[in-house]
Amino acid sequence: MSSKPSIRDIIKFERLFRTEADCHSYLARQRWRAGFRCPQCGSGKAWRTRRELLHCAKCRADVSATAGTLFHGSRIPLKNWFWLVWWLTHRQKGFSSLALQRELQIRSYKTAWRWSQKLRRVLDEESHVLLSGRVAVGTSRVDDVGPSQSAPLSVAIAVEEEAGGIGRIRLKALEFPTPEALVEFVSQTVSRGSAIVNDGTWGAEDLPSMGYTCRPARIGRPVPRPAPPPAVREIGSKLRRWMAGSCVCTPCRHLQLCLDGFAFRDNLRVPWRPEAAFEWVIRYTAGLVPRPDEGG
Repeated sequence: MSSKPSIRDIIKFERLFRTEADCHSYLARQRWRAGFRCPQCGSGKAWRTRRELLHCAKCRADVSATAGTLFHGSRIPLKNWFWLVWWLTHRQKGFSSLALQRELQIRSYKTAWRWSQKLRRVLDEESHVLLSGRVAVGTSRVDDVGPSQSAPLSVAIAVEEEAGGIGRIRLKALEFPTPEALVEFVSQTVSRGSAIVNDGTWGAEDLPSMGYTCRPARIGRPVPRPAPPPAVREIGSKLRRWMAGSCVCTPCRHLQLCLDGFAFRDNLRVPWRPEAAFEWVIRYTAGLVPRPDEGG
């Protein structure tokens, strides 16, 4: 996958979603996969109106496929929302608000930033689900990457270690990466009973009393000073590359938003086609995918 959607991807999007009606039809198919059912009377018969509503043949209710979703009542055309999600899921680096402004020809950067953050806030629900199992925790410096920062900044990184590699991640901006700050970060992002893998310089006393087990990382070779676990270093390296190429937010107060965007994009790693990721994001945003804490 390239750093941006290919010409073939763009042509495919335009073929699938030529008009607003195509987007409404797609969302309706996702919402009623077994066929339309009126939420008022349960009837399966309806016809589409000029306002892209489904008019129930039995109770005469007008039903919108966007009802109860991020898209409902938005002044932003549904096709633009779909292109935002398509852009997000077809870019290896994710996207910056500046790139979004350019690609969607939005006049104001502030508007583009607001669009992207509105979508990310909806998808941020997943970020509140605690990590579990074997979790590597450490820090990475980012104050020398991208736009200049007003103060030294580090990022706390928590990574689920799985048999097949890296699982979900969580990130948090830290002005001072003290042991106390890292212990607090663990308590906010990792479920009790998990095994915390770190560099061995913090948490040995605090974490066990909080219900965690603490295991120093095995680096495999002598190092001049304590080093973060390999999984943390890998995510830190990816984060630095991403920030150098995609993050354009100058004020350091926006760093956490950049980190949330990177974590969302990384947690969306999928072994299937980008089109499947697009479908998942549309369904999740529309409330059609069970949240992790709801089961299923």
